[in-house]
Amino acid sequence: MEKKLPSPLAGCRKIGLIGLGISNRGVLSHIRECDGCPEIRTIESIQKTQDTLCDFSGADALVLSPSVRPDALALTRAKARGVRILTDGEIFFTDTKARCFAVTGSDGKSTTTAMLAHLLSAALGKEVPAIGNIGQAMTPRLAEDHTDYAIELSSFQLFHYTPHVARAAITNLTENHLNWHKGMEEYKRAKAGLYAACDNPIVSPDGIGAYELLKKQPFAVYSMEKTEKELAKCKAEFAYYIKNEMVYENGAPFLPLSYLKADTSYNRYNLLCALAMAAGIITKESARAIEDFSGLAHRCRCVLTVRGVRYIDSSIDSSPSRTAKTLGALDAPVVLLLGGLGKGLSLTPLLAPVKEKCRGVVCFGPFGREAAAFLAENGYAGLLPSPTERLAEAFYAASDIAREGDAVLLSPAATSFDEFENFEARADAFRALALSLINKSI
Repeated sequence: MEKKLPSPLAGCRKIGLIGLGISNRGVLSHIRECDGCPEIRTIESIQKTQDTLCDFSGADALVLSPSVRPDALALTRAKARGVRILTDGEIFFTDTKARCFAVTGSDGKSTTTAMLAHLLSAALGKEVPAIGNIGQAMTPRLAEDHTDYAIELSSFQLFHYTPHVARAAITNLTENHLNWHKGMEEYKRAKAGLYAACDNPIVSPDGIGAYELLKKQPFAVYSMEKTEKELAKCKAEFAYYIKNEMVYENGAPFLPLSYLKADTSYNRYNLLCALAMAAGIITKESARAIEDFSGLAHRCRCVLTVRGVRYIDSSIDSSPSRTAKTLGALDAPVVLLLGGLGKGLSLTPLLAPVKEKCRGVVCFGPFGREAAAFLAENGYAGLLPSPTERLAEAFYAASDIAREGDAVLLSPAATSFDEFENFEARADAFRALALSLINKSI
C-alpha cells in the first residue's frame, strides 16, 4: 500500500525542515517513506535575520522544530509568500483519527502522560503509546493503527498550534520558559488554548494555577486539598481525591495509595490527574496496574551507591520549581548539582528546600553562576567557593564533600543545552561519572 504525504503537506514538491531535534527527525523519516517523496532540505537552526532562509526560497512548506518561534522575521516573510509553516504536531493532529488524551503543564506533565498511557493500556487491553514532548515524534504515528494516544504537549508546541483533542489536562502553572516566551501572559495563553479546544477538560481546583484557565465546565476534577463536598461545586462528572491513604472516585474507595511506587506529594498529584484523564474508562481493577509503573527515567532515580553515598539522577528537572519538589521528596542530606542553561525563571523556589535539605550545593555552567550568586546573596552557606564550567568538574567536587548516608543529586533546575544535546545525554554523563568512582575505589 502506498504511503501518501499527510494532508498538510499534500502537493508539496519542496519541503524545508528547520531544526533537527526529535520531532523533525520523526517528520523526516515519515515523509521519506511516502510515495513520490518530495525534495527535502534541512537546516539545524534559524536566527531572526532576513537572509537565514535563503536556501528555502523555493520551498512549498517549512516544518519547524517546536523550539523555533513562528514569528521570526524570515518565517513571517515566507508565510506571506504562501509558504506553509507547519510543525510535527499540526501534521499529526490534522490527519489522525485516533482519540487523543493531551497533557500539558509547567511540571509533572511527562510523568502524568506516562502514567496515563500505562493506565489506559491496562483498561483498554491494548497498547496506548505515550508520544509528543515526552520524547516521541507524532507524525510517524500516522502510519500506525493505534486508536488512542496519551500525548504530552509543551508550551512551544501549543504556541505553534492548538489541537482539538478528546480530553486535556493542565497539571499546574508556574513560571517556565520565559527565555523563549515573551512574558508570562504569552505562556499562559499557549497553555489555556488546550482547554478551549478540547471536548472534556480535566482540572484541579487546588491552588496550582490551572483552574483559572478553564472557561467551561470540567469533565473531571482532582484534588489533594478539597473535600468531596467542595469538589461537588465544580459540577464535574468525576471527582478524585485522597482520604485515609486511599484514592476516592465520586465518594467511593477506588485505589489504595500503597500501589503507588515512589509515593511523593508530586506523584500523588500525577496519579490523580492520570486517573481523572482516564475517568469512565478505567476500573478499580485495571487501576491497580499502577503498581507496575516504575516511573520515568531520569526522574529521581538512584543510579548507583558508592561508599554509602547514593547518586540520584533527576536530570529531567529543568526548572527551579521542579528541583524544589525533588528536594522535598528526599530525606537524606543532599549534595545538589545545580546548573546548565537557564530559562530566565525566578530562583526563589529553591531557597527553602536548599536550606532545609542540602549539605552542599555545587553549581556549574551559565545557570550555575547565576544560581551561586543568588544563593550566596540569600545566606546559603553550603556553596563551594566558585561554580565550575562543566558537569564533570562539579560531579567530582560534590563527591568529595558527600558523606556516607548522603545523596548526590543531579537536579539541575535548568536545561542541558550549554553542554549536552538533551537531558538524557546529561543523565548518561552523570551515570558514567558515578561508575568511574567504582573504578577509582578498586
